[in-house]
Amino acid sequence: MDSPNQRKFSDEALEYLGASEQTLEKLGEKHVKDLKITEVGDGNLNYIFKAVGKKGSVVIKKAPPFIRLVETWPLPSTRVLYERDYMLAANRVAPGCCPEVFTCDEKRCILIMEDLSHMKVWRSEIGKGVPCPAHLGSDVGEYLARVHYSTSDFGCPLPKRYEGISKFYGNIKLVETTVQVFFADPFYEAPLNGWKKRSPGIEKLVESIQKDPKIKSKAYSFRDRFLNAPQA
Repeated sequence: MDSPNQRKFSDEALEYLGASEQTLEKLGEKHVKDLKITEVGDGNLNYIFKAVGKKGSVVIKKAPPFIRLVETWPLPSTRVLYERDYMLAANRVAPGCCPEVFTCDEKRCILIMEDLSHMKVWRSEIGKGVPCPAHLGSDVGEYLARVHYSTSDFGCPLPKRYEGISKFYGNIKLVETTVQVFFADPFYEAPLNGWKKRSPGIEKLVESIQKDPKIKSKAYSFRDRFLNAPQA
Protein backbone atom coordinates (compact mmCIF):
# COMPACT_ATOMS: atom_id res chain seq x y z
CA MET A 1 0.00 0.00 0.00
CA ASP A 2 1.38 3.41 -0.87
CA SER A 3 -0.52 5.67 1.54
CA PRO A 4 -2.69 5.61 4.68
CA ASN A 5 -5.65 6.66 2.55
CA GLN A 6 -5.14 3.70 0.22
CA ARG A 7 -5.09 1.33 3.22
CA LYS A 8 -8.24 2.96 4.59
CA PHE A 9 -10.20 2.74 1.36
CA SER A 10 -8.91 -0.76 0.63
CA ASP A 11 -10.30 -1.93 3.99
CA GLU A 12 -13.59 -0.17 3.25
CA ALA A 13 -13.90 -1.82 -0.15
CA LEU A 14 -13.07 -5.24 1.24
CA GLU A 15 -15.63 -4.79 4.01
CA TYR A 16 -18.31 -4.11 1.42
CA LEU A 17 -17.15 -7.03 -0.73
CA GLY A 18 -17.25 -9.35 2.27
CA ALA A 19 -20.84 -8.34 3.02
CA SER A 20 -21.96 -9.14 -0.54
CA GLU A 21 -22.90 -12.81 -0.41
CA GLN A 22 -23.96 -12.74 -4.05
CA THR A 23 -20.51 -11.55 -5.15
CA LEU A 24 -18.68 -14.05 -2.94
CA GLU A 25 -20.81 -16.81 -4.41
CA LYS A 26 -19.96 -15.59 -7.92
CA LEU A 27 -16.27 -15.83 -6.99
CA GLY A 28 -16.66 -19.28 -5.42
CA GLU A 29 -15.63 -18.28 -1.91
CA LYS A 30 -17.38 -18.04 1.45
CA HIS A 31 -15.15 -15.43 3.08
CA VAL A 32 -13.37 -12.35 1.74
CA LYS A 33 -10.15 -13.54 3.41
CA ASP A 34 -10.05 -16.41 0.91
CA LEU A 35 -9.84 -14.02 -2.03
CA LYS A 36 -6.66 -12.78 -3.64
CA ILE A 37 -6.85 -8.97 -3.58
CA THR A 38 -4.56 -6.64 -5.53
CA GLU A 39 -4.61 -2.89 -6.20
CA VAL A 40 -4.59 -2.45 -9.98
CA GLY A 41 -5.51 1.19 -10.53
CA ASP A 42 -3.43 3.12 -13.07
CA GLY A 43 -5.74 6.12 -13.42
CA ASN A 44 -5.80 9.48 -11.69
CA LEU A 45 -9.10 9.51 -9.83
CA ASN A 46 -10.09 6.29 -8.07
CA TYR A 47 -8.77 3.30 -6.17
CA ILE A 48 -9.22 0.07 -8.15
CA PHE A 49 -8.92 -3.39 -6.62
CA LYS A 50 -9.12 -6.81 -8.25
CA ALA A 51 -10.56 -9.74 -6.27
CA VAL A 52 -9.90 -13.28 -7.50
CA GLY A 53 -11.62 -16.43 -6.24
CA LYS A 54 -11.96 -20.06 -7.34
CA LYS A 55 -14.70 -19.29 -9.89
CA GLY A 56 -13.64 -15.93 -11.24
CA SER A 57 -12.79 -12.33 -10.49
CA VAL A 58 -14.37 -8.91 -10.05
CA VAL A 59 -13.15 -5.33 -9.86
CA ILE A 60 -13.95 -3.05 -6.93
CA LYS A 61 -13.83 0.68 -7.59
CA LYS A 62 -13.74 3.10 -4.66
CA ALA A 63 -14.03 6.83 -5.27
CA PRO A 64 -12.33 8.85 -2.52
CA PRO A 65 -13.42 12.45 -1.85
CA PHE A 66 -10.36 13.70 -3.72
CA ILE A 67 -8.26 12.92 -6.79
CA ARG A 68 -6.24 9.79 -6.03
CA LEU A 69 -2.97 11.13 -7.40
CA VAL A 70 -3.40 14.60 -5.82
CA GLU A 71 -5.00 14.05 -2.44
CA THR A 72 -5.16 17.80 -1.75
CA TRP A 73 -7.48 18.23 -4.77
CA PRO A 74 -11.06 17.63 -3.56
CA LEU A 75 -13.55 15.84 -5.82
CA PRO A 76 -16.91 14.44 -4.66
CA SER A 77 -17.02 10.66 -4.24
CA THR A 78 -20.46 10.66 -5.84
CA ARG A 79 -18.77 10.84 -9.24
CA VAL A 80 -18.70 7.05 -9.27
CA LEU A 81 -22.50 6.94 -9.01
CA TYR A 82 -22.79 8.95 -12.23
CA GLU A 83 -20.35 6.54 -13.83
CA ARG A 84 -22.57 3.66 -12.72
CA ASP A 85 -25.67 5.33 -14.14
CA TYR A 86 -23.92 5.91 -17.46
CA MET A 87 -22.70 2.31 -17.73
CA LEU A 88 -26.16 0.95 -16.94
CA ALA A 89 -27.77 3.23 -19.53
CA ALA A 90 -25.17 2.47 -22.20
CA ASN A 91 -25.29 -1.28 -21.67
CA ARG A 92 -29.07 -1.25 -22.11
CA VAL A 93 -28.80 0.02 -25.68
CA ALA A 94 -25.33 -1.29 -26.61
CA PRO A 95 -24.87 -4.53 -24.63
CA GLY A 96 -21.25 -5.24 -23.75
CA CYS A 97 -19.96 -1.74 -24.45
CA CYS A 98 -19.20 -1.14 -20.76
CA PRO A 99 -18.26 -3.37 -17.84
CA GLU A 100 -21.27 -4.98 -16.18
CA VAL A 101 -22.08 -3.43 -12.79
CA PHE A 102 -22.90 -6.13 -10.24
CA THR A 103 -23.63 -4.06 -7.15
CA CYS A 104 -23.09 -0.59 -5.70
CA ASP A 105 -22.84 0.94 -2.24
CA GLU A 106 -24.20 4.45 -2.77
CA LYS A 107 -23.32 5.63 0.73
CA ARG A 108 -19.66 4.66 0.51
CA CYS A 109 -19.43 5.18 -3.27
CA ILE A 110 -18.11 1.74 -4.13
CA LEU A 111 -18.82 -0.26 -7.29
CA ILE A 112 -18.33 -3.98 -7.79
CA MET A 113 -18.12 -4.64 -11.50
CA GLU A 114 -16.98 -6.95 -14.26
CA ASP A 115 -13.25 -7.60 -14.49
CA LEU A 116 -11.90 -6.76 -17.94
CA SER A 117 -8.22 -7.08 -17.09
CA HIS A 118 -7.83 -9.78 -19.74
CA MET A 119 -8.24 -7.01 -22.32
CA LYS A 120 -5.54 -4.58 -23.39
CA VAL A 121 -5.74 -0.86 -22.59
CA TRP A 122 -5.89 1.00 -25.89
CA ARG A 123 -4.13 4.07 -24.44
CA SER A 124 -1.14 1.91 -23.48
CA GLU A 125 -1.08 0.18 -26.86
CA ILE A 126 -1.02 3.54 -28.67
CA GLY A 127 1.94 4.60 -26.54
CA LYS A 128 3.78 1.44 -27.61
CA GLY A 129 3.09 2.13 -31.27
CA VAL A 130 0.88 -0.94 -31.67
CA PRO A 131 -1.35 -0.67 -34.77
CA CYS A 132 -5.08 -0.31 -34.10
CA PRO A 133 -7.15 -3.43 -34.85
CA ALA A 134 -9.03 -3.29 -38.15
CA HIS A 135 -12.44 -3.50 -36.45
CA LEU A 136 -11.77 -0.64 -34.03
CA GLY A 137 -13.46 2.07 -36.06
CA SER A 138 -16.61 0.06 -36.73
CA ASP A 139 -16.85 -1.09 -33.10
CA VAL A 140 -16.49 2.44 -31.68
CA GLY A 141 -18.82 3.83 -34.35
CA GLU A 142 -21.55 1.31 -33.55
CA TYR A 143 -21.23 1.97 -29.81
CA LEU A 144 -21.47 5.75 -30.28
CA ALA A 145 -24.35 5.43 -32.72
CA ARG A 146 -26.39 3.16 -30.45
CA VAL A 147 -25.87 5.24 -27.31
CA HIS A 148 -26.33 8.64 -28.96
CA TYR A 149 -29.34 7.66 -31.05
CA SER A 150 -31.11 5.94 -28.17
CA THR A 151 -30.69 8.93 -25.84
CA SER A 152 -31.38 11.69 -28.39
CA ASP A 153 -34.54 13.24 -29.85
CA PHE A 154 -34.48 10.63 -32.60
CA GLY A 155 -34.75 7.56 -30.38
CA CYS A 156 -36.00 8.77 -27.01
CA PRO A 157 -39.31 10.40 -25.92
CA LEU A 158 -38.72 14.00 -24.88
CA PRO A 159 -39.67 13.59 -21.17
CA LYS A 160 -37.38 10.57 -20.84
CA ARG A 161 -34.56 12.37 -22.65
CA TYR A 162 -34.72 15.38 -20.33
CA GLU A 163 -34.95 13.09 -17.32
CA GLY A 164 -31.76 11.39 -18.46
CA ILE A 165 -29.93 14.66 -19.06
CA SER A 166 -31.00 16.13 -15.71
CA LYS A 167 -29.76 13.02 -13.89
CA PHE A 168 -26.17 13.98 -14.72
CA TYR A 169 -26.36 17.70 -13.94
CA GLY A 170 -25.30 17.06 -10.34
CA ASN A 171 -21.86 15.96 -11.48
CA ILE A 172 -20.75 19.59 -11.65
CA LYS A 173 -17.38 19.30 -9.93
CA LEU A 174 -16.08 16.60 -12.25
CA VAL A 175 -17.23 18.63 -15.26
CA GLU A 176 -15.47 21.69 -13.84
CA THR A 177 -12.30 19.66 -13.26
CA THR A 178 -12.41 18.28 -16.81
CA VAL A 179 -12.73 21.79 -18.24
CA GLN A 180 -9.76 22.96 -16.18
CA VAL A 181 -7.50 20.02 -17.06
CA PHE A 182 -8.33 19.72 -20.77
CA PHE A 183 -9.48 23.12 -21.95
CA ALA A 184 -7.76 25.66 -19.69
CA ASP A 185 -4.54 24.64 -17.93
CA PRO A 186 -2.68 23.39 -21.04
CA PHE A 187 -2.91 26.82 -22.66
CA TYR A 188 -1.15 28.94 -20.05
CA GLU A 189 1.39 28.60 -17.23
CA ALA A 190 -1.02 26.92 -14.83
CA PRO A 191 0.27 26.03 -11.33
CA LEU A 192 -0.67 22.36 -11.71
CA ASN A 193 1.01 21.83 -15.08
CA GLY A 194 3.67 19.18 -14.55
CA TRP A 195 5.12 18.81 -18.01
CA LYS A 196 8.41 20.54 -17.11
CA LYS A 197 9.28 17.69 -14.76
CA ARG A 198 7.83 14.87 -16.85
CA SER A 199 8.98 16.01 -20.29
CA PRO A 200 11.86 18.49 -20.09
CA GLY A 201 13.05 19.88 -23.38
CA ILE A 202 9.69 20.67 -24.95
CA GLU A 203 9.51 24.25 -23.72
CA LYS A 204 9.49 25.77 -27.23
CA LEU A 205 6.74 23.42 -28.39
CA VAL A 206 4.57 24.25 -25.38
CA GLU A 207 5.19 27.97 -25.82
CA SER A 208 4.20 27.80 -29.51
CA ILE A 209 0.95 26.03 -28.63
CA GLN A 210 0.10 28.43 -25.82
CA LYS A 211 0.68 31.44 -28.08
CA ASP A 212 -1.17 30.08 -31.12
CA PRO A 213 -4.57 31.82 -31.35
CA LYS A 214 -5.95 29.23 -33.79
CA ILE A 215 -5.22 26.32 -31.45
CA LYS A 216 -6.66 28.19 -28.46
CA SER A 217 -9.76 29.17 -30.44
CA LYS A 218 -10.32 25.54 -31.45
CA ALA A 219 -9.85 24.37 -27.88
CA TYR A 220 -12.39 26.90 -26.62
CA SER A 221 -14.89 25.80 -29.27
CA PHE A 222 -14.55 22.23 -28.02
CA ARG A 223 -14.96 23.56 -24.47
CA ASP A 224 -18.20 25.25 -25.48
CA ARG A 225 -19.55 22.05 -27.03
CA PHE A 226 -18.51 20.02 -24.00
CA LEU A 227 -20.40 22.35 -21.67
CA ASN A 228 -23.42 23.30 -23.76
CA ALA A 229 -24.36 20.48 -26.10
CA PRO A 230 -26.06 17.71 -24.10
CA GLN A 231 -28.14 16.43 -27.00
CA ALA A 232 -27.71 12.82 -25.95
